[in-house]
Amino acid sequence: MLPDNVYKNGTIVFLLKRYAFSLLLFTLARVVFYIINFSYFNNIEFVTLLGLFAKGIYFDVAAVAIVNSLFILFISAPHPFKYSRGYRNAADVIYFIPNIVALVLNFGDSVYYPFTLKRLTSDIFAYLQTDATSVNMLPKFLLFYWPVTVICLAIIYFFVFLTKKYLASQLQHAGKYTIKRFGLDVSFSFICIVLSVIMFRGGLQLKPVNIINAGQFAAPEYAPFILNTPFTLLKTIDKKGLPPRNDFPEETLDKIYTPVSSFNYSGKDFRKLNVVIIILESFSSEHLGYGNGQFENGTYKGYTPFLDSLIEQSLYFSNAFANGKRSIEGIPPLLSGVPTYMEGAYITSPYAGNTINSIASLLKPFGYSSSFYHGGFNGTMGFNSFTTMAKIENYYGKSEYPDENDYDGNWGISDEPYMQYFAKQLAEKKQPFVATLFTLSSHQPYIVPKHYKGESRKGNMKIQPCVLYTDQALRKFFSTVSKMSWFDSTLFVISADHCSEAFLPYYQTRVGNYRIPILFYQHNSRLKGVNSSIIQQTDVMPSILDYMRYPGKCLAFGSSVFDATAPRFAVSYLNGSYLLLKDDRALQFDGIKSTAMYSLESDSLLKNNMLNIEKEKQLAMEKFLRAFLQQYNNRLINNKLTVGK
Repeated sequence: MLPDNVYKNGTIVFLLKRYAFSLLLFTLARVVFYIINFSYFNNIEFVTLLGLFAKGIYFDVAAVAIVNSLFILFISAPHPFKYSRGYRNAADVIYFIPNIVALVLNFGDSVYYPFTLKRLTSDIFAYLQTDATSVNMLPKFLLFYWPVTVICLAIIYFFVFLTKKYLASQLQHAGKYTIKRFGLDVSFSFICIVLSVIMFRGGLQLKPVNIINAGQFAAPEYAPFILNTPFTLLKTIDKKGLPPRNDFPEETLDKIYTPVSSFNYSGKDFRKLNVVIIILESFSSEHLGYGNGQFENGTYKGYTPFLDSLIEQSLYFSNAFANGKRSIEGIPPLLSGVPTYMEGAYITSPYAGNTINSIASLLKPFGYSSSFYHGGFNGTMGFNSFTTMAKIENYYGKSEYPDENDYDGNWGISDEPYMQYFAKQLAEKKQPFVATLFTLSSHQPYIVPKHYKGESRKGNMKIQPCVLYTDQALRKFFSTVSKMSWFDSTLFVISADHCSEAFLPYYQTRVGNYRIPILFYQHNSRLKGVNSSIIQQTDVMPSILDYMRYPGKCLAFGSSVFDATAPRFAVSYLNGSYLLLKDDRALQFDGIKSTAMYSLESDSLLKNNMLNIEKEKQLAMEKFLRAFLQQYNNRLINNKLTVGK
């Protein structure tokens, strides 16, 4: 039998109450997550919503077990000192700190979710190591999201207050600490450890519960709802790399899909144009006026008047998609054709040291100089390291910018002056050159410079006045460079790095939340019109090379938009689920099997799952995606990201 009031009314009850209170804290955090991100889940019926909350407890149980593991060990430890006041106070500290950290992580992820549409994973630590600016911006984020900060602090206060008042330790020493009592303590401690391990594993099944298991409980778009941030962080902390895939024999793989593009031109065909790639921070297609006239009863105006006008003079792709959800995932596909289809970004992955080709390395033998411009702090998100691996010769960050007065006080140099600096730099470069500009002003905390004299109006989202500002900066940039001698012989490619948070229902879907503008512009050229083919960021590099009649090959997980024989598709990865857009269908795939299929044309809000209805088309798309992922995984693993390797 258990001792009188130590286990029956003491330790067991005490641990159960504390554990239950931690679970309640996680549920409360999920309520806040739901309220903050209501627009992403507002189509859930009430009964379904209750079911999702209940299913979320399964993942909360696992997270609470590990968050409170040290506390459980501390309380169940086999020794008599645990009955002292000092020991109990120490136990409270061990209980409060991990649970408060877990609460803060859940709250912080609630406001970060609209930008990534997933819960934080451990790659965030590698990301922060490469981006000290984000760490320095933390106080401003706390102020920017002050309602969430206040609510979080209030809940922390009541959590501590209620715990101390109603869940204080009642453990009492029940007489002499005998060998028998020690034996019971050891047994009880062992039971606590075993139960904690079982709970963290999610049960007694062969494999522990993981992020991907959320797809068994809910549709992929609801997976972040039932997950919690401590769980996703802990479950990805030891992720080392991609698994190899062997879906198809090597001799047939290339026939299904190959990332190698061959350009059948001779050296004399090559057009030695300058190349300027402009990457616009968070410029979702939602912000454009062009192509969005059907929204808000035909009154949608958009926030990019200049970009809209430039589209009419360019070859514009109205069905273009980003490959990732963050800036760190947007640069590699655009400049080197390498996307991120894993939990961590390619730049911070074990494969970041792989040999890659890039637009810079492939054009260098033709006498091209190369440069990358970003007004942010040098080293932000590891861009300087990536540009080195991509053989881009010169990296220009905030440190190289000559006037500190143009610092925006947050991320770096404001877009308008930095674009003029970029124009001046290009005027001084020897031709031919390939240069990339990555803007930054359309970023939290969404502050427009005080001297801004352009069109100023509020939007549906706080980012949109900043989009207007960057659009004006882009107008002034083109006004400046259009007078320069190299302008007519330059190919401009404009793309977003990724989408921002979304307001309109279509852009909140898994498809719409990756939709970005991509356009090709050369003054007095035939590059004009609107193309509705599906394209992605990884198509940019091979398209530039094809347009210039490059006499060779390149490796990119995309293909030239000018190649009528190439398959037109887009692939993205989120929450353990791949999305293939191809032939007017969207196929969701968990790496093993298809989980959903939708019509892009007739079901833009992705409400009617056609899984197993069009079986032949579904299997064809799945076969293509399997081959694509086999090429991607195995080439990254084996460092075969260049032609001839």
